[in-house]
Amino acid sequence: IAAYCQNGNGKEAFELFHEMQLKGVIQDKVTLVTILDACARLATLVEGMEIHASIIDIGFQANVVVGNALVNMY
Repeated sequence: IAAYCQNGNGKEAFELFHEMQLKGVIQDKVTLVTILDACARLATLVEGMEIHASIIDIGFQANVVVGNALVNMY
């Protein structure tokens, strides 16, 4: 996901992220921060808000790095 984002392929990053979700892969902080960066770059607020809800469900909302990524995304 990070490689896609760093090379300007945010759409592909989202596709991979959704594939991971469908297969039941548990997201870690790095994955969430990276996909939030893709949301910010693509200005996809709805996707970002859905990921924000996932972050709350998982319990990462208190993490400083994740919080900074959320601020950047919004």
